[in-house]
Amino acid sequence: MTLHLLHDARDPLALQTLTAQSSMGCPPPVVVFLSPGDVSPELPGATVHRLTATSRGTPNGEIGYARLVDMIFAADKVIAW
Repeated sequence: MTLHLLHDARDPLALQTLTAQSSMGCPPPVVVFLSPGDVSPELPGATVHRLTATSRGTPNGEIGYARLVDMIFAADKVIAW
């Protein structure tokens, strides 16, 4: 699994790269938005999460710091944008 950590949900290069990877048949990326905010861009084929200050995950894709650390260690590759 490739884990993408995005500080800015509007980063055009990151969004373009993730969209291109999905359309090329690459394994679906896992994306974690690190900045607070209500709007997450549409990334077809990607699993999207948002980091929150809470330690519990919620059904709408929000994860806490402990889950993020677990995801980092489980990933084959981590890319920070």
